[in-house]
Amino acid sequence: MSFSRQILRAFTTLRVAAPVARPAVVARIPAVATRAFSITRAIREEQQAASNLQADQEHPRRGGAYRKHYEAREPYEQEPMTEEAKLQAQREGRRLFIGNLSYLAGPKVLRDLLGDSVEYIDFAEKKRSRYTFVVVKTAEDAARLEQQFQGHELLGWNMKIQIAHNDPKPKEERDAIKAARQAERQAERQAERAAEESA
Repeated sequence: MSFSRQILRAFTTLRVAAPVARPAVVARIPAVATRAFSITRAIREEQQAASNLQADQEHPRRGGAYRKHYEAREPYEQEPMTEEAKLQAQREGRRLFIGNLSYLAGPKVLRDLLGDSVEYIDFAEKKRSRYTFVVVKTAEDAARLEQQFQGHELLGWNMKIQIAHNDPKPKEERDAIKAARQAERQAERQAERAAEESA
């Protein structure tokens, strides 16, 4: 029998026995019962909070057993790679796209997973990202890693990994293409607004 049920039973018993009890004791019965119920509720809430915390600690997507990777995330040291070198690696088939990563997966975790064939990890330092690009030493290494780790679970998320195939363009050219697309969309919106206003 739960503590609250015991209190309720005692309260009912005292109510029935009230004519024989002293008036001061009878007057305090509701206050005692209310206090007991609030204590029971507080205990239940603490137990629920502890249970939720334990579930979070055991759940891989909420950081649980893997949170140590995030908390112990040290600055990752590697030689910088120029944009031209990254583009050359992509043309040679040595650049991998890795997506569907946990926010907890930093460059150190990826290097530990992928091994010595990793040459460079293109990881955003300032913000957490769900994807990254990795440059490996040879095209054979890239093909092997793609085959080996496609769908591999890392920190509770199934990785998507593929060789970056598209022909990369220099940053200036990408910016020009992006600006042209934005201008085209803006012109379309203005044409739609003009058509709506004239109708």
